[in-house]
Amino acid sequence: MSSYKGLKEAALRHFKDAAHLDSGRPDGEQSADHLLGFAAECALKALVCLHAAKSGSSGTTAAIHINELWQQQLSLLRQAPSLSAVLQNVPFGNPFSDWHVNQRYNGNRPNMTEPVKKHRKAAEQLLRALDAAELLNRKAPQ
Repeated sequence: MSSYKGLKEAALRHFKDAAHLDSGRPDGEQSADHLLGFAAECALKALVCLHAAKSGSSGTTAAIHINELWQQQLSLLRQAPSLSAVLQNVPFGNPFSDWHVNQRYNGNRPNMTEPVKKHRKAAEQLLRALDAAELLNRKAPQ
């Protein structure tokens, strides 16, 4: 599995790239949406790494994408006392259930505005949770 630092940097890069692609251009929505899925995926995998380092668990999520990872890992992470508070604003339902990595092979899809908004909000919530968890981890006794 990738490192915490690499995953966090990738999450931020994908999120910024998605914002650039979606800056008022309807032709950029589909690519932006794809990157938002990767941003959320990297942020969630970084949370798993952070938790694994603290708890001594394995934290393996390498071959799973956000549409499956959301339910699988968030339910486990919410049980961790150190993460339950930072995840309180992250939805329980899976906003990425309609996202799939293979969408990159699809032709142009109309009406991407709502999925992009939903995915951007969820990615933002995970990035905020990641920042909060990192801050708590620094303050915690080692």
